[in-house]
Amino acid sequence: MMLNPKTLRQRPQLAAIELLVHAVETAVVALCAVHPNIEHDLRNDPLPPIDKLADCAVDRAIDMLDALDRYRRSVHDLDRIHRETHLEDDTIF
Repeated sequence: MMLNPKTLRQRPQLAAIELLVHAVETAVVALCAVHPNIEHDLRNDPLPPIDKLADCAVDRAIDMLDALDRYRRSVHDLDRIHRETHLEDDTIF
């Protein structure tokens, strides 16, 4: 997502969220690269503790990415509704 200067002035939290999303996505890729066994759910043998922690971290990161995405969509939806409401108000007069 590209954030333009106007959006950054109006919604600075989106810039911080964008940076966080990129950092978390990078961490997920790195964890999966270093701990390739966490990607195999059908293994019969138990994972070493460090792999279990990495798996847990990836699961939580995915949950956080989902929450951040829902937040961004909500902000954009509210902005759109606000713009549409103001356009409708302008057409009355």
